[in-house]
Amino acid sequence: MHPLASRRILRSVVVLVLPLLLIGAAASAVLADPAVLDWTDTWGGPGDHNDEATFAFADPGGDGVLVAGTTIRRPDIRTLAFARRLGADGLADWTTIVPPDTLGTLRAAVPLDGGVVLVGRGAGLQLVAVGADGSLQWVLERPFPAALDFSSEVRAVRGPGDRIYAAAGTAAGFFLVVVSPAGVVERETTITTTTLAYNLNDLVVDAAGDVYLGAWLGEGSSQWLSILRVDPTDAVLWRQDTTGDIGSVFGNLRLALLPGGDVVAAGNPESICGVFRVQVWSVAAADGGLLWSDVLTEGPCASAAVRRIAVDATGDVVVLADGGLDEASLGDRGFVVARYAPDGERRWARVVPSGVGSSDLDGALALTADGGVVVTGRSIITWQLQRLVTFSLAPDGELRWLDAWSAGPALSSSGQAVVVAPGGVVYVVGTTWNADVFTDAVTLRYHHFTASAVAPLPATGGGLEVAPLLNPFSGSTRVRFRLPADASFTLAVYDVAGRRVRLLRTGQAAAGPHEVTWSGRDDNGRVLPSGTYLLRLETARGAVTRRVGLLR
Repeated sequence: MHPLASRRILRSVVVLVLPLLLIGAAASAVLADPAVLDWTDTWGGPGDHNDEATFAFADPGGDGVLVAGTTIRRPDIRTLAFARRLGADGLADWTTIVPPDTLGTLRAAVPLDGGVVLVGRGAGLQLVAVGADGSLQWVLERPFPAALDFSSEVRAVRGPGDRIYAAAGTAAGFFLVVVSPAGVVERETTITTTTLAYNLNDLVVDAAGDVYLGAWLGEGSSQWLSILRVDPTDAVLWRQDTTGDIGSVFGNLRLALLPGGDVVAAGNPESICGVFRVQVWSVAAADGGLLWSDVLTEGPCASAAVRRIAVDATGDVVVLADGGLDEASLGDRGFVVARYAPDGERRWARVVPSGVGSSDLDGALALTADGGVVVTGRSIITWQLQRLVTFSLAPDGELRWLDAWSAGPALSSSGQAVVVAPGGVVYVVGTTWNADVFTDAVTLRYHHFTASAVAPLPATGGGLEVAPLLNPFSGSTRVRFRLPADASFTLAVYDVAGRRVRLLRTGQAAAGPHEVTWSGRDDNGRVLPSGTYLLRLETARGAVTRRVGLLR
């Protein structure tokens, strides 16, 4: 493959719908909204290196996506960081590979001014800013005061004034650097507390610049999942500790801030059975006092690994884990999603099995504008064969759509990050690989539309319109549609699984009303069964969807 080339693949609608397990109720199969996979981009890097996409951000200047990850240069096996911007059409506007010896192992990425700041670790914290045009803006390295904790993460977030806050756990304490958007170090400190182990798990910053560290702390045989609040003068205002049934914990602590400023956390204290107990709790920002706590897993031997936590505009908390919610599910792992009210009331909890493999692992989540959830991860058929799985849940937890993607029948894939862009667009980034473990970075673009949200169309109007004259109908119905201006258009029928079953008309048409007849048959002339179908009119200016019922 030519250096920096990417393989862009257009794909027709392929959406899988599988049973959704409702805790405390019978299993049911629910589909609220169809989704369409618009295209995939597979990037092999110069010389077809091993490449992995791990971070994604919506492009603030349009509906494209910023992607960041790593590429391994041969023959000297050097791991380099890259960033690239893909447009809404799946074509790369630019790709930037960070020069050797500039950035160590890529650990975090933060969007900034239409570009991205890549954060890695070597002998210290290393930051590289890539501008909105793909050019290198500035490079910074701050040496660690002591050796890194053996398993500490590096975390970075954007704080007040678009400052970059980056931190890591070292043998001397938590090393924190605050950098201006221009790459100037404004603050550098080491935060200590009365422990011997400093394993950083997560980092959030409030509007005042106070830093909240989520960490695995240990001293002797005692272990805690701890939250520390540190003010801009580097004073530790409080520390809140949570431990397991036998005084030990696993990592996986994730933090988020509620709209009022209090902190919510999800993590894995060790249960009496020695497995991952999922605990979700909130503490007061003022003093770290416990506000509420809930053990999500049911029974001491139920196990699930916490992956992500997010808070929506209303203050609802969404937690993602992989595993099971009860002891009966130990051998069958799925994606665990739970939603909490701001006061800690558990609204719902779901296990979403991909239905592809025996285990569903890892995962990332993003929230949609209407309060829904999008999750990506991987499903294991065998350890040599895995699938990239993405699904969406409505605000009430019902399954909207699910897709298990692979670049080929013998290729494996895994989702690493997901971002929701305006207009219901979902971007997923990850990795695809073959049996020899040669990997490529992959980006997928989905869009979905909510049929239940389509209001009845007015008889006349200046926008796009589509409506069946008979609804429901038996036999055939005339479908009327209106274009606000001369345009190329497509009018098609989809089933509720998101599959296109009939192309009614496509081409160029003048502004104004038009009409076509649908006989209730698919593109091959087969009679379609009774049910609900979706009429969708699309132009370059937008799209509109209307439900229609077919009776036999």
